[in-house]
Amino acid sequence: MVAPVPSRVEECRRLPHPRNVAIRTALVHSGELAPSVEACGFFDAIVTASKLLGL
Repeated sequence: MVAPVPSRVEECRRLPHPRNVAIRTALVHSGELAPSVEACGFFDAIVTASKLLGL
């Protein structure tokens, strides 16, 4: 698994974007998710792939 904090936080901060656009983080996954990923607070949304596809 890729550690979301702090390297991913820094990557999101460096993304070029207009000043009036917000960067939001989301994780789409399939299968089980470690509780530490949910608890880290990095992702604004955590969605299963099946829910995203409407299955």
